[in-house]
Amino acid sequence: MIYRCTSCQHETPAALPPKPATPEKCEKCGAPVTAIHDTTPPPPSDDGEEATPPDELPDDAGDVRAGGKQPKLLISTMLYSLSRELGPEAAAEELNRQIKELSSPFAGERNPEDFLPVAYTIARAMRVFDVGLYIDAGGTQIGKCRSRALAHAMKHPEFEVWLSVDDDVECTLPTLVAMYDAVSGGAPSICIGPCFVRNRALVNVAFPQVVVERKLVASGAKLRTALYGGFGIVALSQEALVRITADCGWFVDDDNAIRPMAFADVVSDTNAVTGDAPGRISAWFGEDLSFFLRVPKSVRVEALLTGHTRHAGETLNLARLEEYQLFQPTDAWLAARAAAHPTEATERKVLVDGKDPLAPAPEVESVVDGRA
Repeated sequence: MIYRCTSCQHETPAALPPKPATPEKCEKCGAPVTAIHDTTPPPPSDDGEEATPPDELPDDAGDVRAGGKQPKLLISTMLYSLSRELGPEAAAEELNRQIKELSSPFAGERNPEDFLPVAYTIARAMRVFDVGLYIDAGGTQIGKCRSRALAHAMKHPEFEVWLSVDDDVECTLPTLVAMYDAVSGGAPSICIGPCFVRNRALVNVAFPQVVVERKLVASGAKLRTALYGGFGIVALSQEALVRITADCGWFVDDDNAIRPMAFADVVSDTNAVTGDAPGRISAWFGEDLSFFLRVPKSVRVEALLTGHTRHAGETLNLARLEEYQLFQPTDAWLAARAAAHPTEATERKVLVDGKDPLAPAPEVESVVDGRA
């Protein structure tokens, strides 16, 4: 269920943040709220009971998926701010304490400010997944931290899916399940969970001019091919990690371990905007955009269009992505991408023809031309 403000129209899912099921007033302006459905209300079931909405799962969903066996999901996060406050070891212990408390039955009302957003995300995931947890509580360089988490995921192939979540990001349980389903099954796939950029009505995902949309058969969740996105919450398959690290280079980490530098910042040799000679003016890309520069064309990159995410306290209804400003791919990034993957033009022609060799035909919903 979603609650919409009668004044400013701000929407809040019942599960985010974990307050009483029915909020008394809008968290933005204080005006009254009304209950609405995220999707068309489902028809009554044969026995007269209301059917489960398509964006929700029953509490025992973990017992009915995969014949009663919970899928394995590796979740990683970084605790930079909390580590500065408590120290690395104490910060990791505090996150584990929060997860344990949120996973325990509680009759009263919890104060959301007492818990990290990522703690809610992990606690929700534990309802339906066999979760492995990797916490980087001492790192100060984001690119190295994310590369360490990727290396850890590759050392544990028993986890088919790696979910990278920042400490200030949370999402609903159906969103988690949809992201897992989007990349599971062995295909080289990445699923971006779009989020608002902090303090801006800007969504951290960029789409190509020609996109392919598909719908997951099991849940009905929608996905769209994407160029890149921020790494607030991203799901990646093991096969995607293998292909990305095959040619990304390696570095000697602070502990002398050799790890793939998949998230190292990229500085391009040419500037596509000015056309200056190589080496005179360069484009510098952060660790997330640099990562997607390294993703080979054989890996499918998509953004989820169903569910809800929350970053820095701002909730985003992914079904309404078109209503907000999105990342726009720059000429410099596209030029760097083309230089890294010379066959990109051939791949783009395939999409223009309305064909997606990586998407199973029954799941392809539509090919949309001209969206950005």
